[in-house]
Amino acid sequence: MTRPGRFARLLLVLLAAVLAITGTPVALAQTTAPAPAGCAAEQAALASVQSQITAHNAKPHVFTLPRQAGELAAYDAEAAQLNAAQATAIQNLQACEQRVQAMAQARQRALDDLLDRANSDYTPAPPDAQQLRRVREARDNLAGSGWRPPSPARPGPDGQWNVPENTPLRELYDAVRRTTPQWPFPNVRLQGAPRPRIGDPDPSGYSPGGAIGRAPGPRGGPNVSPDHIIPIAQMVYLRGFTRLSPENMLAIANSPLNLQWMSRLANSAKSSKSMGAVAKADPAWAQSQTALERSTLARLQDIIDRLLANGG
Repeated sequence: MTRPGRFARLLLVLLAAVLAITGTPVALAQTTAPAPAGCAAEQAALASVQSQITAHNAKPHVFTLPRQAGELAAYDAEAAQLNAAQATAIQNLQACEQRVQAMAQARQRALDDLLDRANSDYTPAPPDAQQLRRVREARDNLAGSGWRPPSPARPGPDGQWNVPENTPLRELYDAVRRTTPQWPFPNVRLQGAPRPRIGDPDPSGYSPGGAIGRAPGPRGGPNVSPDHIIPIAQMVYLRGFTRLSPENMLAIANSPLNLQWMSRLANSAKSSKSMGAVAKADPAWAQSQTALERSTLARLQDIIDRLLANGG
């Protein structure tokens, strides 16, 4: 008497959904989904098992009993082993896809926090390909240089944050700095406040008469500019910043969370210092600026840490 052996069930994975079918090698090649980003190893493991299943199913599978009872048992045992291996590979792939999805959602929440939608309606323009290329090249060059950030990083004696020329970090600093907002900057809320108007009080103490004046030259309008609360020269020293993707470096550098309106005169005096180190600033305003710097620094570091924990 003859009896067919059991075929290993060939289950295909399409978009993380498992379809129980019996297929040919051609059908497998046509319908197997590409690996989700970050799950290439799991997809390769599943493909390897499915290749073994295809080879198993191509073997002669009609056996004469009792003469070929041993061959039948071996064939069916191999089928059971391959089905179990495939089930495990599918579970591993699905688990990886879920992890990748969860990491992507966590990264997006961190990036959403940078927009500070409760206090700002400014949306930075996405960086162009040339900007991203410069930042990526500078980041890769920095990684290859063996540079390590100072611990702790500190400003200079005058309170100014500096990235010295001819240091490995300088190329990255320059590439990031070149993407910062330029005039004309949109009339938007920053830190919950609208752009000051000509004649509005200037709490910094730098504008003549204590009021925002008119910008000189062809710019006109109020003499104010968007200020980086945490200067780029300080930001590049933050823990983990240089390990971020170029896209996320620029998202942090120019985020609404890190921007505020400031009189152009005060912004120029601040440069890359903490406002607490700036002479002639109104003391009460400088104190409030120092508190804002501390809270913003903590929020930026938290976002960097979250991004790195979820793929950078």
